[in-house]
Amino acid sequence: MPFAAAIGLAVAFGPAAGATTTGFGPHPVQAVNFSTSFSITSPCNGSTVDTTGHGTVTTTTLGHHTTAAIVDHESGDGYQFVTEGAAVFDALASTYSVPVRALWLDRDPRLDFHSSFDYVVTVNSENAATSFLVSGVSGTCGV
Repeated sequence: MPFAAAIGLAVAFGPAAGATTTGFGPHPVQAVNFSTSFSITSPCNGSTVDTTGHGTVTTTTLGHHTTAAIVDHESGDGYQFVTEGAAVFDALASTYSVPVRALWLDRDPRLDFHSSFDYVVTVNSENAATSFLVSGVSGTCGV
């Protein structure tokens, strides 16, 4: 069964909208909290799964090296959704593409599925996330 996804995410967030800053130096650890919502077609039965939740984008900078990490948890339509991803970059940039794997767990385990995609995170001059989008969604029935 083909896998399609229409993913809507809260993309207007930034340091003033819940960022916390820790560490030392010109580009310390930046953690930005955000609200999310997904609408995705299940690869198991073709039904639309709508979820809402919350997550955090964290960037850690040491010199010109950046580590970006994303954690998101959502629920809806009988599913619990958990995703996490991290990547290390050798240079400062205005965007970072972070590969993630997501698990979609239903009350009926026969409908559980997993998906993979990239979060493309845009950051400001302090390397704090200001927006993100989803790219390259793929999924498979079963976990």
